[in-house]
Amino acid sequence: MTICNYGFQLASLFNQFYAACPVITEEDPDKRSFRLWLTAEYTKHLADILYILGLPTPTEM
Repeated sequence: MTICNYGFQLASLFNQFYAACPVITEEDPDKRSFRLWLTAEYTKHLADILYILGLPTPTEM
């Protein structure tokens, strides 16, 4: 698997997670906290992948 494919697969899987699991609107504080942490870790990891590929990181979606 290339780094490009890995980044695409990671983004696709995170998109599925984000569509299925509310992050900000989650009522359970433990779930919300974990999902916020997971989102932050994903963001950092994807930024690293984009940096390795020499691509700019979007500042907003």
